[in-house]
This record gives sequence, structure tokens and C-alpha cells, in this order.
Amino acid sequence: MRYFIITIALTALSACSYNVQPTSAPAVNVYSSYDEKIPGTWAVVIDEDTTVINREISPSSYVCSAHDYPFSTGNTMTVSIQRTMSQIFEETVNRSMIPSVDEMTKSMMDGYVFVRLDSFSPRLSCSTGWWSVKCTSTVDLSFGIEAREVSGDKFATSVGSTKSFDGDGGGACGEASNILAEAYRLALKDAMERLAERASNSTRLRD
Repeated sequence: MRYFIITIALTALSACSYNVQPTSAPAVNVYSSYDEKIPGTWAVVIDEDTTVINREISPSSYVCSAHDYPFSTGNTMTVSIQRTMSQIFEETVNRSMIPSVDEMTKSMMDGYVFVRLDSFSPRLSCSTGWWSVKCTSTVDLSFGIEAREVSGDKFATSVGSTKSFDGDGGGACGEASNILAEAYRLALKDAMERLAERASNSTRLRD
């Protein structure tokens, strides 16, 4: 037993890099006071700083501290936002830039929705267990949303989420990347559902 624990400890201290493989997480359960979607055609614009976020995660604990966990969100936030918006607006059109009033009028759009990432903080901490490394990851996410109609009426709000996930980090700390990915998925899903509920229940957008 002593030899096994020493082996795990030495393995955990051997420097390696484990890429985090995140997945998209659009809103699934949207609690709305309305049976129908927000009417009209809306342009969905995502801030370019939100499209791909790259972070190098280092555990805050001594265990696994020799390892790095490169975290690239890829298109997971973009896909999650676009799919979430399509669930609450009658029709959406994905745009890379905020359209002008003339563009919206010519394209017969009712307005645009602009979404930005305000904060993203993934964390990881590990400890040595009897048979393997135990890890906990916590991810903080917050988004801002602004919707503006062609008429000029505006709706703005922000949402945030903090989610944690515990799991087996594996003998060499490699599985900790999956724990980070799951905490991110949970936080992203929760943030998307909150975002959808705020927009869907907005009387300003529906009126």
C-alpha cells in the first residue's frame, strides 16, 4: 500500500500536458411564461472575443501541480448561444457584425441580439486518495446580452453561473482534464438556460 501511494505521488509530480476537450451545452430546460417564441426575425451576433477562449489551467493544489491543462473553448460557446437563441426567437439569422437599422429594414429583421462573455474562470484542485487522485473543478461563467429592435427599443441583462464537478483524476492526473470539461459544460448549460429565461420572459421584447 505504501509503495502504491508513493507511486501515485511520483506519477502526479511528473510534468505532462493534458488538453481539455469541452463540449457545447445549449439551453435544454427553459422556463417561460409564454407558450410561443418571441415573434419576428432576429440577428444573433456574438462578440468576437467570445468565439474562442484559450486558457492554460494549473491546479491550485500541490498534487498534479506539475501538469498543465490547456483549455480552448473552440466553438462550444458560439454553438451553445446560437442554438439557445433559436429556441426562444421565432427565427434567427447568425451575423458576425451588428447590423445597421437600414440593413435590418432591408432584410426585414425585427432586431438584433448581441451576446458577449463577461467572465470565464476555470479552476482545478486535486488531492491524493487511497487508489488514485481526486480532483474538483469549478467554473465561473457570466454573459451579457443586449437586444435592440429596429424601432430602437432596448433590452439588456446579464447572467452568471458557477458549477463544480468532482471525479477521479486518474493515477497520472490525466483524467482531471475531463473533470474540467464537465464543470465547464454544467456552467455553460446553466448560464444558457438563465439567459434564455431572461429573454423569453421579457415583456419589452414581446411587446
